[in-house]
Amino acid sequence: MVGWLKTIAGFANAFGGDFYIGVEDKTNKLIGFDRKMADNERNYFNNQVNEHLVPRPQMKLSFIRYEIKEKERFIICVQVLESVIKPVILKYKNVPSIYMRRDGFTNGATYEEIIEMSVKSKNTQYDILISDEKYDASNFTMLQKFYSEHNDGKNLPEKALQSMGFYNEEYFLANGAVLFADDYQGKKTEVQCSVFSGFNKGSERIVTINRFHGNIISVINYIMEFVTQRMNHSIIKLGDTRKNIDAYPQSAFFLLLSCT
Repeated sequence: MVGWLKTIAGFANAFGGDFYIGVEDKTNKLIGFDRKMADNERNYFNNQVNEHLVPRPQMKLSFIRYEIKEKERFIICVQVLESVIKPVILKYKNVPSIYMRRDGFTNGATYEEIIEMSVKSKNTQYDILISDEKYDASNFTMLQKFYSEHNDGKNLPEKALQSMGFYNEEYFLANGAVLFADDYQGKKTEVQCSVFSGFNKGSERIVTINRFHGNIISVINYIMEFVTQRMNHSIIKLGDTRKNIDAYPQSAFFLLLSCT
């Protein structure tokens, strides 16, 4: 098992490549699987990749069907894409290793190759990288409701989500998409909402500090509610001046929202 994990990591750290499960290495003899075993092998493969390769490489899995003695068999084709963020690290038995694919062979990456991979990955956007979590429509009800409320009751099609990179062909979510899940409770969306005394944030006395984190939709709703409850007037910028639009009796508070 560790052999093909090295190969996957090597492909991802190089220029990608195709990997076949169900083919004997030395002879290229087709071993294959029946339909149920093919599903089990695919699931096992995904679990091992999720457990041992960091970050998870981008891959496309497909079944190649053939017949032998009038019985259907399947080969699993794994198309490994060049990783957007490098190096992809293999962690096996708590030992991290970095591999590179060269001239049809997988070997340990050299020091120079590791440095080059790290430099090229510096500007990679975190939110477009693929996570190890799969898309489940039932866990994005808040996103669907939010979209419908702001688009005349229309539904957000799943094809639109996939086309914008929300999840890939294997339904693994992008890191940014994970932040929209109903059950997301991580700190990457944390906001701090503060109210300062006076008319600007240079005031020393802070009246209120509230922190909140959750999925992005709940964070937006929280911010809007925080502002609505405390805002006594709105401001329109007019060139070098500003115009107050009174909604309630004016009070001497300045509202500051900061995202961490």
